[in-house]
Amino acid sequence: MFIDTFYISFFNRFKKGFKKKAVLLAQVYITFLELSLVLLLVSFFAAFANQMKIDLMSQTKAIVLLIILAIGIWFKNWLKFTGKKRNVLNASKKRKDEPLWKLILVPIVCLILTFVFVKSIY
Repeated sequence: MFIDTFYISFFNRFKKGFKKKAVLLAQVYITFLELSLVLLLVSFFAAFANQMKIDLMSQTKAIVLLIILAIGIWFKNWLKFTGKKRNVLNASKKRKDEPLWKLILVPIVCLILTFVFVKSIY
Protein backbone atom coordinates (compact mmCIF):
# COMPACT_ATOMS: atom_id res chain seq x y z
CA MET A 1 0.00 0.00 0.00
CA PHE A 2 1.29 3.45 -0.82
CA ILE A 3 0.68 4.73 2.73
CA ASP A 4 3.28 2.28 4.06
CA THR A 5 5.72 3.34 1.35
CA PHE A 6 5.19 7.01 2.13
CA TYR A 7 5.59 6.39 5.85
CA ILE A 8 8.86 4.48 5.57
CA SER A 9 10.24 6.92 2.99
CA PHE A 10 9.49 9.87 5.27
CA PHE A 11 10.86 8.04 8.30
CA ASN A 12 14.13 7.10 6.57
CA ARG A 13 14.59 10.58 5.15
CA PHE A 14 14.32 12.25 8.57
CA LYS A 15 15.86 9.49 10.71
CA LYS A 16 19.38 10.82 10.25
CA GLY A 17 18.62 14.38 11.27
CA PHE A 18 16.07 13.95 14.03
CA LYS A 19 16.87 10.44 15.42
CA LYS A 20 14.29 9.92 18.20
CA LYS A 21 11.76 12.45 16.86
CA ALA A 22 11.67 10.80 13.41
CA VAL A 23 8.99 8.30 14.50
CA LEU A 24 6.72 11.08 15.77
CA LEU A 25 7.35 13.23 12.69
CA ALA A 26 6.56 10.32 10.38
CA GLN A 27 3.39 9.57 12.32
CA VAL A 28 2.27 13.21 12.12
CA TYR A 29 3.05 13.26 8.39
CA ILE A 30 1.17 10.06 7.59
CA THR A 31 -1.82 11.18 9.68
CA PHE A 32 -1.84 14.51 7.85
CA LEU A 33 -1.66 12.67 4.52
CA GLU A 34 -4.55 10.37 5.38
CA LEU A 35 -6.64 13.25 6.71
CA SER A 36 -6.05 15.26 3.54
CA LEU A 37 -7.20 12.27 1.48
CA VAL A 38 -10.30 11.90 3.69
CA LEU A 39 -11.05 15.62 3.40
CA LEU A 40 -10.74 15.35 -0.38
CA LEU A 41 -13.23 12.49 -0.50
CA VAL A 42 -15.64 14.19 1.91
CA SER A 43 -15.54 17.49 0.03
CA PHE A 44 -16.07 15.68 -3.29
CA PHE A 45 -19.13 13.86 -2.01
CA ALA A 46 -20.43 17.02 -0.33
CA ALA A 47 -20.10 18.94 -3.60
CA PHE A 48 -21.81 16.09 -5.44
CA ALA A 49 -24.64 15.98 -2.90
CA ASN A 50 -24.99 19.75 -3.13
CA GLN A 51 -25.31 19.59 -6.92
CA MET A 52 -27.94 16.85 -6.58
CA LYS A 53 -29.82 18.96 -3.95
CA ILE A 54 -29.40 16.27 -1.27
CA ASP A 55 -29.17 17.46 2.34
CA LEU A 56 -27.11 14.83 4.18
CA MET A 57 -26.15 16.38 7.51
CA SER A 58 -25.53 19.70 9.16
CA GLN A 59 -22.17 21.40 9.08
CA THR A 60 -21.69 20.99 12.85
CA LYS A 61 -22.31 17.26 12.71
CA ALA A 62 -19.89 16.93 9.80
CA ILE A 63 -17.16 18.75 11.74
CA VAL A 64 -17.70 16.58 14.82
CA LEU A 65 -17.58 13.47 12.63
CA LEU A 66 -14.30 14.61 11.03
CA ILE A 67 -12.75 15.27 14.46
CA ILE A 68 -13.71 11.79 15.63
CA LEU A 69 -12.32 10.36 12.39
CA ALA A 70 -9.05 12.28 12.86
CA ILE A 71 -8.64 10.86 16.37
CA GLY A 72 -9.34 7.37 15.01
CA ILE A 73 -6.78 7.78 12.21
CA TRP A 74 -4.16 9.01 14.68
CA PHE A 75 -4.81 6.04 16.96
CA LYS A 76 -4.73 3.60 14.01
CA ASN A 77 -1.39 4.98 12.82
CA TRP A 78 0.01 4.89 16.33
CA LEU A 79 -0.88 1.21 16.63
CA LYS A 80 0.21 0.35 13.11
CA PHE A 81 3.57 2.07 12.86
CA THR A 82 5.11 1.61 16.29
CA GLY A 83 7.20 -1.44 16.87
CA LYS A 84 7.29 -4.54 14.73
CA LYS A 85 5.48 -3.21 11.64
CA ARG A 86 7.97 -0.36 11.20
CA ASN A 87 10.91 -2.74 11.59
CA VAL A 88 9.43 -5.13 9.01
CA LEU A 89 8.81 -2.28 6.57
CA ASN A 90 12.30 -0.93 7.12
CA ALA A 91 13.92 -4.32 6.51
CA SER A 92 12.04 -5.20 3.32
CA LYS A 93 14.31 -5.60 0.32
CA LYS A 94 11.75 -4.44 -2.26
CA ARG A 95 11.33 -1.04 -0.61
CA LYS A 96 11.66 1.97 -2.87
CA ASP A 97 11.98 5.35 -1.19
CA GLU A 98 9.74 8.00 -2.65
CA PRO A 99 11.32 11.31 -3.71
CA LEU A 100 10.95 14.25 -1.35
CA TRP A 101 8.95 16.32 -3.85
CA LYS A 102 6.29 13.60 -4.02
CA LEU A 103 6.12 13.34 -0.23
CA ILE A 104 5.46 17.06 -0.01
CA LEU A 105 3.27 17.48 -3.09
CA VAL A 106 0.64 14.76 -2.50
CA PRO A 107 -0.92 16.29 0.67
CA ILE A 108 -0.71 19.81 -0.80
CA VAL A 109 -2.50 18.76 -4.00
CA CYS A 110 -5.17 16.99 -1.92
CA LEU A 111 -5.76 20.13 0.13
CA ILE A 112 -5.91 22.33 -2.98
CA LEU A 113 -8.49 20.03 -4.57
CA THR A 114 -10.42 19.98 -1.30
CA PHE A 115 -10.49 23.78 -1.35
CA VAL A 116 -11.78 23.74 -4.94
CA PHE A 117 -14.59 21.33 -4.04
CA VAL A 118 -15.56 23.33 -0.96
CA LYS A 119 -15.62 26.55 -3.00
CA SER A 120 -18.01 24.89 -5.43
CA ILE A 121 -20.44 24.25 -2.57
CA TYR A 122 -20.60 27.86 -1.36
